[in-house]
Amino acid sequence: KIRTPLRALILAMPICAAYAAASLVHWGHTDVEKIARDLGLSLGFLSCAVGCFLRVWNGSGRARLTWYLVGCGVLANGLGNGAWAWYELILGRPVPYPFPIADALFFLYPALLIAGFMLMAELPRGIISLMSVLLDAWLVPGSLLALAWGYVLPHLARNLQGDPFGLITVVGYPVLTIFGIAVVVGLHVRG
Repeated sequence: KIRTPLRALILAMPICAAYAAASLVHWGHTDVEKIARDLGLSLGFLSCAVGCFLRVWNGSGRARLTWYLVGCGVLANGLGNGAWAWYELILGRPVPYPFPIADALFFLYPALLIAGFMLMAELPRGIISLMSVLLDAWLVPGSLLALAWGYVLPHLARNLQGDPFGLITVVGYPVLTIFGIAVVVGLHVRG
């Protein structure tokens, strides 16, 4: 009998491998590149979400909730890429900027991954320990945000012509990414 994680891996690996191989050879024709990029990202994330939800199906307790959060995060990213693909491939229009539907889904991705990883880790007990991990993780992106506030954000604000959602989007992606990496590293070091 094939175990569920292996089935999930068998589902996700060919899609991710084909996408990576095509990226290495620069896709060829630009229309092919657009189709492969949009559909490849969507299918890659969606197949990984299926793998996570298969783990939910066969899991129990804390592990089940962890895989559910990670699966929902990966699904959100896949749906965000799907919305992007819908505009480019089906509607044949340029993707609007900012794109609230896709951006909201893309913001859910790191937030749900961080929550899932924090559940997955064996944290020391107590609210103080949890706050310590979060504060340690915020140290790097918070410092970068403070530096950007004085040097980069005024320039971005002028270019975005006062669009608050655009500014949140431009700043939010790198801050959430760095925060997520810092949480994972912090949990690894503490574990």
